[in-house]
Amino acid sequence: MTAPDRGAEGPWRVSPQFRVAVLTGIGDLGGAAAAARLTGSLTGAGLPLAEARAVPPGGLGAALKRATAAGMDLLVVEARTVLSAQAAAELRRVADLDPMVAAAVPRFAAVPGPPHPGAAPALDYGLLPDARATYIKASALALVAGNAPAADGPDDLVAPLLALNRLGFRVAVAGRAEALHPDGPAMAAPDTIPAAWRPALLRQRAAAPARADALMRGLEPGADGRLRVAFDLSHAGPGHSGTTGLARALVARAAARWADLALTVVATPEAFAAHFADLGPVVTRADPADRDVYAALIRLGQPFLWREIDAAVRRAPVLVLVLLDTIGFDCQRDAPDELDALWRFCLAQADGILFNSGFTARQFARRFDPPACPAAISLHSLALADYRLGPVPDAPRDGTVLVIGNAMPHKRLHETASALARAGLARPVAVLGLPPGAVPGVDARPSGGITAAEMTALYGAARVVVYPSVYEGFGFPILDALAHRRPILVRDLPPYAEIAGGLPERANIHVFSDEADLLRRLADPPTWSEVRADGPARDWDDATDDLRATLDRAIAGADRARVVRRIDALRGRMSYMRARAFGDAEGADDLDRLAWLSGRLVQGGVLWLGRHIPGTRALLAAAHRGLDRLKRASGR
Repeated sequence: MTAPDRGAEGPWRVSPQFRVAVLTGIGDLGGAAAAARLTGSLTGAGLPLAEARAVPPGGLGAALKRATAAGMDLLVVEARTVLSAQAAAELRRVADLDPMVAAAVPRFAAVPGPPHPGAAPALDYGLLPDARATYIKASALALVAGNAPAADGPDDLVAPLLALNRLGFRVAVAGRAEALHPDGPAMAAPDTIPAAWRPALLRQRAAAPARADALMRGLEPGADGRLRVAFDLSHAGPGHSGTTGLARALVARAAARWADLALTVVATPEAFAAHFADLGPVVTRADPADRDVYAALIRLGQPFLWREIDAAVRRAPVLVLVLLDTIGFDCQRDAPDELDALWRFCLAQADGILFNSGFTARQFARRFDPPACPAAISLHSLALADYRLGPVPDAPRDGTVLVIGNAMPHKRLHETASALARAGLARPVAVLGLPPGAVPGVDARPSGGITAAEMTALYGAARVVVYPSVYEGFGFPILDALAHRRPILVRDLPPYAEIAGGLPERANIHVFSDEADLLRRLADPPTWSEVRADGPARDWDDATDDLRATLDRAIAGADRARVVRRIDALRGRMSYMRARAFGDAEGADDLDRLAWLSGRLVQGGVLWLGRHIPGTRALLAAAHRGLDRLKRASGR
């Protein structure tokens, strides 16, 4: 049996002819002129238009009754709406794609522009019509003709179409039909929605397709014609780290090179002031609690908490990740709960991924499934001038052994400093990354808050630098040491070979195997070599160009269906994580349960007070409004 055409299924089809009712009294009163323009446009395009007339306030009910009695569909258009013949034809086509569609509405925009590729399917579903432009099937409306507004009643499309929904009819959204209206995408809220229908409306607005539609609107250029792109540093603090150093370099170069994009950094005021304030107005700040939507979000550094990726997914339809290493997962004792699932989600759901070394890319592929999106390897800058903090004096003959790292176990900083202290070296040992007094006999100081001048002084006093880490995805201290013309001793790690391969000053990278080998080499430490390999080193411009290529490819491939799947997948995961915290799933720990319990106790207390103590509800509402005002006033 041959399948029938999609538009020929059942009796609820578009009519051979249709009418146009132009609503006046909403906005300007140019209904007659608008009707004349539509008549010329629609008939000129060969559409089967029977008539177009202006409808005065309160006359929509009569227009619906006349159209239904004549067996003609009705296109309701507000006088301020600009609807092309192509859009009207698409509304008719979409209304006929599904026999259980009673009405079709277009997408709305404030300014004309082609829909972004993948922005919306040809047919999607809603619940309510929109008085700005709705195409209504007479064949469906005839079923509930008694529910149409009275001839002298309000201009209400909601009641008859909600009545049809009780019979299974839906409102279609024509993704390829665009109407222009001063209000833009926002739908004018109906004056009244029956209380029984509000839960259905809330479900629809909270569903993944509706959330995806809101995100896809981020792909529309702003008033200045530029797409808005955000760098996610919501997880960063004011202290210096490899991640904040990377972010500072990439954002600064992007600000200088990406004039066609409007750039924002999502960060706390303290972090933004510490790392980006000197970039000026070309880069703006958004608070992590803000709900602004962007065309794309660039996450610098892999997330460690599900709420971080949840916040990222809510901000943009395009998600680009810059992944730095798998150390946090491999250190299983210290890994957050469900980190493996979180990173699998990232590799499966991101629209673009950059790895900072081939080793990092291979580690993610070994630990998890390969990325589902195009991924690229982009080494950070290897140009030593990009890491030089100040004047570089010659190394003093009696200079220190400068050991660099932090307190994380894989850095092996405490163990190495202790071994050097016990060895009684002829030269002093300075350690960056441990608190003072952590290792007797060495000059230790914490990292993160040290100034550029202090770092320059540390390198200036050093004869040689030691970086004892046993696991890295890249290795910024190598570039820092060489930028200050100090040879560096490192373990033989895979990413270091990648760094050396593109570094003209590679002769100053020396490898040791263990603490005993390190002590032998420090007995006669290496000196700076002027030997240079051929070829220029890549710099931050090259790294920023790699990021831009990944970003452009991801934006060009933006797809609403993928955004819907990503939202649904994340909601399922977040529900599971909540179940763990509630104790409904095996494996919830005491901290999970305590966090859930404290929140529940506060919530329960507030609800009980509001429901049982007269006047408390109003007091709590006033307090909430006051806190909102304080938050807005503080810019947070």
